[in-house]
Amino acid sequence: MSNPTRPRSIPKWLLAARSANYIEDAWDILRYREAKRKQLVATHTNARKNDAKSSEAPAVFSVAVGSSRRNMGFNRYVDILPYDHTRVILKLKEQERYLNANWIRERAGSKWWVATQAPLPHTANALLSLIANPVVNDKGQAQHIRTIVQLTVDVEHGRRKANPYFPKVVGESIILPPEPGTDAHALRVQLVNQTFVREATCVHSHIRITTEDGDTTTERTEVDVQHLLFRGWPDFGVPEQTSVLLKFIRYVDQVNREAEGGIAAQSPIVIGCSAGVGRTGTFIAISSLLEAHGALRGEMSVEARGDDGVAERVSVLGDLPDELHSGIATPVPVKSHVSETTDIEGSAPSLAKAEDPFMFVNGIKNPDELAEMRKRHSGKKIEKYHRNQNELIRVLLKPMEELTQDAADETEAARIPVKIAVYASLVANFVLCVLQLYAAISSLSLSLLATGIDSIFDIGSNIMLFVVNRKSSKLDVNKWPVGGSRLETIGNIVYGSLMSSVNLVVIVEALRTLVTHKNGELNDFHIPSLISVGAALGIKFLLFLYCLSLRSKSSQVHVLWEDHRNDLFINGFGLLMSAGGSRLRWWLDPMGAVIIASGVIIAWSRTIWLQFELLAGKSAPHDFLQLIIYKAMTFSEDIERLDTVRAYHSGPDYFVEIDIVMPADTPLWKAHDISQQLQDKIEILPRVERAFVHVDHETTHRPEHRKEQ
Repeated sequence: MSNPTRPRSIPKWLLAARSANYIEDAWDILRYREAKRKQLVATHTNARKNDAKSSEAPAVFSVAVGSSRRNMGFNRYVDILPYDHTRVILKLKEQERYLNANWIRERAGSKWWVATQAPLPHTANALLSLIANPVVNDKGQAQHIRTIVQLTVDVEHGRRKANPYFPKVVGESIILPPEPGTDAHALRVQLVNQTFVREATCVHSHIRITTEDGDTTTERTEVDVQHLLFRGWPDFGVPEQTSVLLKFIRYVDQVNREAEGGIAAQSPIVIGCSAGVGRTGTFIAISSLLEAHGALRGEMSVEARGDDGVAERVSVLGDLPDELHSGIATPVPVKSHVSETTDIEGSAPSLAKAEDPFMFVNGIKNPDELAEMRKRHSGKKIEKYHRNQNELIRVLLKPMEELTQDAADETEAARIPVKIAVYASLVANFVLCVLQLYAAISSLSLSLLATGIDSIFDIGSNIMLFVVNRKSSKLDVNKWPVGGSRLETIGNIVYGSLMSSVNLVVIVEALRTLVTHKNGELNDFHIPSLISVGAALGIKFLLFLYCLSLRSKSSQVHVLWEDHRNDLFINGFGLLMSAGGSRLRWWLDPMGAVIIASGVIIAWSRTIWLQFELLAGKSAPHDFLQLIIYKAMTFSEDIERLDTVRAYHSGPDYFVEIDIVMPADTPLWKAHDISQQLQDKIEILPRVERAFVHVDHETTHRPEHRKEQ
């Protein structure tokens, strides 16, 4: 059966953990069992539709409960259902609550796992009820769960993979209501603390679960849980670094043991990815192999190792060749990770080694302290300062990947509302342009002419933003190596110059009317024109309100919001001055045109100046520089100090330059790898277009990258 010479059947790092013959045999058995299991599951599914074949489907592969009409809405994926015989059962008095989860036991030891899907918004309460109350496994043993492992981020490639069920800000809490149709109690979930364990690429969150209504029938009403999020394993992919995955597995074991005071009989661990099968099963299998290898010290039976969970959960090992082999071929010396004399816990990353070496977290003021500050004289300013400091500290302590993920989540959540704002503004501006041109031409009012010209350029602005946005993403990189991000800035400058020129013509015409007007006759009072402008004013007000909450989500929407805000003043003032020129004094109409056109020129001159600053390389905000400095300074222990940090505009986004100092005897490969990794991490931050990291071994030299004058 074995064939140790096959180059692509087993990843090298796994071969290093045991003899090639042994791993090959285990691999072939796992593949055979997984193929057999898939065949039996398919047979059972077909048998449910055909009673005549029901005897062919073993009961062990039954998924009747999960596939029932009542429970299908609680499954994230309709084809990933829990086996009935190992399904996690939640009891609520006489009622049973459904959860897409299965019990899995390691055959090499006594550890139990709960393999589950990432919770949906309406299943999070049921998941956390596993922790809030003791549960009974499929062997009838009462279990307390204190550790949750999550192997997927919330959003991957623009698709929702998991729904968050605790707040992102330390000290805050949220309420999770129970699923519809049950009498379960709501749960309050508070984020007590959060750190980033760099060695394991892990976000370690300490959360507290409380029964919201103080139910006294449960054994525990307040429970502390450790939530471990692994950020280095993409869906349909492999871990970015196998050594980091092994450290994370050991870290999970360490955290779970410490949660129970280091006792040998560990509490079960809830583990899930998106579907709760591929990455979840692979994690459990590797963890089981490592524990068996370190605890038994002898030759372990192939039949009894490595296939934990295959009969307990659907597709728990996923597609083994893809999950375990594809891309995981980096050799990892067995001595540096696991051997018969290795202390697995001792080699795990330290719990105290968090991403807060300067203990900034101690500077966070809690709500009670902020409320006390507010009571003092001039307390509002002090409170505002500390609120800003709290937010800055939280941003500094967040991993760079999480900052990027938060920005991606925010962009994805606002994608459809932003699209509505852009297209609604385009359609509305076209309609309003027709109305206001009709009003200006039919009334011969110079004030309405000024508003009409502004409406024409509103359409031009929308079309320009749309065209520039599409053009910048399709530029030839050979002709435009730095991309098209500056096109938007250049477009704004050109558009603003044209807008100012046209309004200058309106000013000249209005001044000519003021000088050459011979009699004091009032202008005609044209009601349809005023009604048209009034309708335009109302539509602009609605668009202004809609874009108000979205202006921070998109630069396009921010420009549109400013445009709608300005149009409210322009159209309103133009309406008043045109009516005044017809009812009060004739000169109010041309004077209104002069004021409106002058205001537009001033506003666009300010915009042009700001856009020139972006092209000229204006420095990034101070808060952003602080973030870059902190992240670079704490990125690696091999970075002794920072020589120079610059961040400046090159169009709407930033270029970042960092000079780091490392020991003079640092190997070239290590200096390169650290600086490259730092550069890659910074370049994924929001609003960073390019990053450059330069390595030096001292700081006594003259400033570099400066041209001699």
